[in-house]
Amino acid sequence: ITRIVIIGVAAAVFMNVASAFLKGSIAQTGFYITFMLLMGTLMSGYVIAADLVTDAMNSLLEFMEAVVPIYTLSVGFAAGSSSAASFYSIITILIVIIQKLLCDFIIPMIYIYMVFNFINNITEENVFTRICELLKTVIEWILKALLSCVIGMNIIQSMINPVMDSLKTSALGKAASMIPGVGGVLTSVSGLVLGSGTLIKNSIGMASMIAVIVLCFIPVIKAVAMSIGYKFAGAMLEPVSDKRISNAVNGIYESIVLLAKTLLYGVVFFLLTMAIVCYSTNRTV
Repeated sequence: ITRIVIIGVAAAVFMNVASAFLKGSIAQTGFYITFMLLMGTLMSGYVIAADLVTDAMNSLLEFMEAVVPIYTLSVGFAAGSSSAASFYSIITILIVIIQKLLCDFIIPMIYIYMVFNFINNITEENVFTRICELLKTVIEWILKALLSCVIGMNIIQSMINPVMDSLKTSALGKAASMIPGVGGVLTSVSGLVLGSGTLIKNSIGMASMIAVIVLCFIPVIKAVAMSIGYKFAGAMLEPVSDKRISNAVNGIYESIVLLAKTLLYGVVFFLLTMAIVCYSTNRTV
């Protein structure tokens, strides 16, 4: 951030001095050289933020791949096989979504958006402004559409599968209660076992949700802090430097904000799924 501010101020001083004492072409050439230096500095900051978000995504995927088998078993024991199978299928879909869409499509698309922002600010005409707005809108729409799909899948599954498992459990409980002599004992023991299984399931789910938050908390805070730093640098440079420089810095700010949003959406996908499964499978108790 300090380098960006120094380069921006130096570019402003150079442009003013060159415009006063030298020809216009020399001043423009000096500006382009300074702008290329600024682009290199901004690119290095973006690469750091992109690697941070990508590593956090990969860590999140590895953690969920390790937790899913354990949590699926607990859901199957506490709620039933239908709920466990639906939870496993949803988590598998989420892992594919994050790997193929967020990591392999959205993040490269954010990189393209950043590059177009740079190219758009090289000249004073701003010929790629609409393309930049289109890319940003498409990225945000895709993230919101994925969130809607995840919520919809979870709600539909939570309305069907727990009810099916509840019917099976109720039928077995009534059949056990009809056994002469030991029916009441079997009913009490089965209720105790199901209640213990539900407690274990919810404990695993809550611990997993806390672990996901802890795992991605630091990367999200770092990405937000970087975006605030770039926003501050752009605000500092706007009164003193060329508008193209402040716009380029603001473009990096928006790119890192999109990276932070992508990571947050990935975290929310898993948190919503775990929360809905924990709540919906409690109905069988």
